[in-house]
Amino acid sequence: MQRINFFKILGTLVFTSLFCFMSYSYAEDIMAYLVSNTAGIQVILKDSALYKGSIDGIHGSKTQQAIKEFQKEKGLKPDGIVGRKTRASLRRYLSEKNDKIRRLSELLSKLQKENYFYQNQLNAAYDESRKKDMQLQELAQQLKSVKDEYEAELMQNEKDIRELQEVYDNRLRIENSKITGLIKQREYLIAESNRLENLQFVRFQKLKVIKRNLDAVIGSNL
Repeated sequence: MQRINFFKILGTLVFTSLFCFMSYSYAEDIMAYLVSNTAGIQVILKDSALYKGSIDGIHGSKTQQAIKEFQKEKGLKPDGIVGRKTRASLRRYLSEKNDKIRRLSELLSKLQKENYFYQNQLNAAYDESRKKDMQLQELAQQLKSVKDEYEAELMQNEKDIRELQEVYDNRLRIENSKITGLIKQREYLIAESNRLENLQFVRFQKLKVIKRNLDAVIGSNL
């Protein structure tokens, strides 16, 4: 009967009891673990080609029948009960595979170390990420504070500009009124100057007439 690869079988068990396996560093500990629970016994029996079911940790009819077949092969009473003698036979079966178990132990130890390494890397990356998040939050808070100050200053500047614009508009209206008054005064002065010039011209003409008349009178008396 063809034997099933031990590593493939154990790979199935890893999915259901990986964290239990990771704590065992030596072959003896692994053997003690395997023979002390149903899932471990199923692994051993599956490796011996006596168990055809899945590694589920349930002591069902297939598991019990496989135990009886194992007991028959080892000259034990085939009662399907894993007692002291049956466990001892299971341990002896595993001891024959000591080299595979040692390699498995080394592999589990390596996986454990790698897990610690990557876990430390992950924790460091997580801490760095949290640090960056806190820095971003602080920067966001600072940006909000600066934005609020800028908006408040901008509102104040807009208020000051409106007030200055009102003052300027009032002054401009006043100056425009003054300019309008000055223009009217200038127009009045120009008109008055023209009137005086005309009046002076008329008076000058009258004076010329009076002078001619005077000269005529004086000439006739001579």
